[in-house]
Amino acid sequence: GASSVTYLGHRINRLGISPDLTKVEAVRDFPRPDNVTKLRAFLGLASFYRRFIHNFASIARPLHNLLKKRADVQRDWNQSHEIAMMELKTKLTSTPVLVSDDGVSKIELYTNASIKGIGAVLMLEGERGLQPVVFISRRLTPSEEKYHSNELECLALVWALNKLRHHVYGRPLTIKTDSSVLRWLSQKKDLSGRLARWIITLQEYS
Repeated sequence: GASSVTYLGHRINRLGISPDLTKVEAVRDFPRPDNVTKLRAFLGLASFYRRFIHNFASIARPLHNLLKKRADVQRDWNQSHEIAMMELKTKLTSTPVLVSDDGVSKIELYTNASIKGIGAVLMLEGERGLQPVVFISRRLTPSEEKYHSNELECLALVWALNKLRHHVYGRPLTIKTDSSVLRWLSQKKDLSGRLARWIITLQEYS
């Protein structure tokens, strides 16, 4: 059979899955947007490959904020938007090949959080060592932006476990996060609300 096939914007071969090169070139060559329609088009094109880009939501945040403000894109475009666009282009043109999860190999989950957003990467121990299966990320809601740093780290972990449940539930999993955060959560007294819900979720994976 063919050594690789292109399907729904992705290139698939025996090593794994990667973005279709013609689509990557379209992102790389996309000009600086001068109106909302073009900015939305760029974000849509880049977002299609967000699972290949670590911390996509945090990187793209300035561009999404520009959309939310219903701004005059050409007038309000500044260095933060230029940097975000260039970083997305760079990340996508140097994206790693994602491997398929076979459901049995050793897996590790790395999570991180900042005021810009939360993200995670699921890694699988394969013939080439640890390789990424998927990158996930999202922006914080206005209420989440008020969380303490420990709460943000816990939020990232719980969100990632829920998002990747079909990969991680019921199999050995190594979690790579700030261990002090888990100690902080386990030592909290009289847990209620979201902290109690987080503990219940984490207990499923203990």
